[in-house]
Amino acid sequence: MRQVLIYHQLPSDLSAATVIFAGIGKAAERSLRDYILYQESMKHIKTWEIPLVLLTSIIASWRPYITYLSEEVTAQVGYAN
Repeated sequence: MRQVLIYHQLPSDLSAATVIFAGIGKAAERSLRDYILYQESMKHIKTWEIPLVLLTSIIASWRPYITYLSEEVTAQVGYAN
């Protein structure tokens, strides 16, 4: 199982946010790069969207595996009955 770290700190004065991430994978990295390139400038980036972009990409990449697990559990329940 892959481990991912996303840390997001937003100071109370909203001066500058800190976002640290590690182990996010290539798909999440591409999503983040695409999001940043889509913005007109770094000023337009909403700091709360960065973790959201990463999580959305990570969840999407896990969807096929979760679907597979669901089917396997359903099959095992069928065998038990």
